[in-house]
Amino acid sequence: MGIAARHAGGRHSRANTQLANFHEILAKPWQLLWSRSALLFILFVAVWRIYRRSPLAALAFATISFVGWGLLEQTIYLRFPYAGYFLYLPFIGPAYLLGHIDLAGRIPNALAAAAWLFILRPILLKRWPDVAILPIAALVLWHKDVLYYFDSAYLEPWPVIFSLLAVEILIAQGRQGAPIACLMVGCAAAFKEPFILPLPLIWLASILPWISLRDAIRPTVIALAAGFPFLSYYFARNNVPETDIVWNRPFVFTASTDQLLIYANEFAHRMAEAFPGSSAIVGIVAIALLPTLLWRGTPERRVLLILIAAGFVSVLFFAVDTIAQGWPGYFRYFLCSFPFFAAGVFALGYLLSARSALVVGVAALALQAPSALTAVMRSAGPGTERNFVEHYEAPLVFPLQSLLAEARQAGMLKPSDIVVANQPDDTVRTVPGINIEYGRLGELRCQCDDEHRNVMALFIRYTNLNAPFADSAQPRTHFFGNLPPDRENVWRANRAARPACLAELRRTCKNFIERVEGGEVVGAIGSR
Repeated sequence: MGIAARHAGGRHSRANTQLANFHEILAKPWQLLWSRSALLFILFVAVWRIYRRSPLAALAFATISFVGWGLLEQTIYLRFPYAGYFLYLPFIGPAYLLGHIDLAGRIPNALAAAAWLFILRPILLKRWPDVAILPIAALVLWHKDVLYYFDSAYLEPWPVIFSLLAVEILIAQGRQGAPIACLMVGCAAAFKEPFILPLPLIWLASILPWISLRDAIRPTVIALAAGFPFLSYYFARNNVPETDIVWNRPFVFTASTDQLLIYANEFAHRMAEAFPGSSAIVGIVAIALLPTLLWRGTPERRVLLILIAAGFVSVLFFAVDTIAQGWPGYFRYFLCSFPFFAAGVFALGYLLSARSALVVGVAALALQAPSALTAVMRSAGPGTERNFVEHYEAPLVFPLQSLLAEARQAGMLKPSDIVVANQPDDTVRTVPGINIEYGRLGELRCQCDDEHRNVMALFIRYTNLNAPFADSAQPRTHFFGNLPPDRENVWRANRAARPACLAELRRTCKNFIERVEGGEVVGAIGSR
């Protein structure tokens, strides 16, 4: 199994924090009585009891309680809202026992699609999986990048599911379904912040065409209630110094014509990467359906306009964000708008007869099959095949565990032996359960001696999106997707020193194992 080094979340980036917290809870379980989980449970019970007597009083109590909590909150773990972490709690125990703490996130994410089709959709729409849902399921669930994220510990899968529910509810029920759609968007935003952006537009769907003030009160109150979890998080995050927030990622507005034009050009390039080959047909048809259905004047036209606007608002948010401008078309960001741009496919499923929907769905499955196969091949292939599957600079995957296991099986290492290794990138961190000590960034370890009897050398392998730049004479010069010069210089120096480093390891180490993936050495371990 490979170990990934990432910038912004993923399968392993938070493993140390999660594991340390779990050990602390095991040591002092009574602290749960004083935890935020206990406080949240008490507040929910109180709101529920008050709601039974007066919904308005319950709304006022919830507003005062959660905003007050947010203003007093001093936790340092405020990089994201908390819904995802609460969802992952039941899976921490099994993940810990299995020795892979990242499974606490990956298991519920893998179950998200099944929950959408077999639990949430039947409850909210009274519809079990049928042929009407087949086209949208083929578009979304068989997409290679969606499969990648639904097999990760990222927080996006469940917000995507809630957004898909919001879109379908609006398509199926129109204005009457808008309040429930608002709640779904609110649930999505409780996992990741950008998913809050469509909420005002979905609220508009509940009052358009304009209704009386009296009739507008209920959907407006529901929309406000849907946004309260996000607001409490927002107040809490702004109450904590930026230096105390792990991986702080503030929004900084910037928008110049030249930057937006470059962003749009690179966004189009990345969308072409995301929908290659026959899957491009599915993507193009999904987008083309939107103006086609609007031109036909279907009853869903007003709803479609709102959903299209919601998709564009999400795209525009990242386009004018200074930091996000370095990642145009990053599919993880595009997931915020993907369900809304797929609204035409939802509508098509409802307009077609069962037989026609089945034909369209099967055709979409066939066209998306190469995309799904790509995701499966990357997952089943060697660790480094997953390098750069999501963007130009991340993740980096090294076969640490499998190299150590092979060395122990060969009798080179004992389970307690410490191995010293180079740090080929500043995102590489110590992983619990793996006895590796890293040196300074970029400094190779290529010699077995009395001080360092067990040595590992790791080498960068450019794959997938980054492969064209592996042997180019100069680092990339394109502004977007380019690595900081010092970082890429470390990578290039690492690759240039590989032949001499491997020769020195063979010369000085009594035992030597190297790992070759894709025709090049990605790691080696030696012992004296």
